[in-house]
Amino acid sequence: RNEDIMNLVSVKYAIVTEETQVPFTNYHYVSDYNYFKIYENDDYINLGKTYDSVISYEQYQNDTSIINSTIICHEEDMNAISNYISDTKAEFTNVVYTNNTLYAEIDCNKRSFGVISVPFNKGWTITINNNKVTPYSVNGGLIGIPLEEGYNCIYLSFVPYGFKQGAIISVIGTIILIITIVIKRIVKH
Repeated sequence: RNEDIMNLVSVKYAIVTEETQVPFTNYHYVSDYNYFKIYENDDYINLGKTYDSVISYEQYQNDTSIINSTIICHEEDMNAISNYISDTKAEFTNVVYTNNTLYAEIDCNKRSFGVISVPFNKGWTITINNNKVTPYSVNGGLIGIPLEEGYNCIYLSFVPYGFKQGAIISVIGTIILIITIVIKRIVKH
């Protein structure tokens, strides 16, 4: 129901039973679906945008009205993120989602820092203009990324953290099982 949080995580539609339940200030009616009414958020931002200020979680006072204009980060990330803060106002465009990948573009007139409305996870690999970047966990668990001046082509791919190690252990376990079965058959004969 919190409009600030709904905008932070890029909620485009509200499906409600009556208009008084719409959690957006700026919205318009779209359609009915069975007994529900669908309203579109006129302040919707696709995927995310750049921010012009940063504070640490220690400085944050539970005021959700600032979460759409201020990056909230861990104290140890403050300096790195502050180096990218500028007055650039830009939104991600040309967003394409497929399976475990995401593609987007953003054009910045200065170095900037953007927040993507996707949950932060160590399994994300992020490249910007074909250069791997380190993502940051910001604004309560979303992905924050440094952006360079000019055109930025962002590509995210997701492989669950630990998946590769688990696959290797499974292969080794299978090989040991096969060797054990073969040895038992040889010993039996």
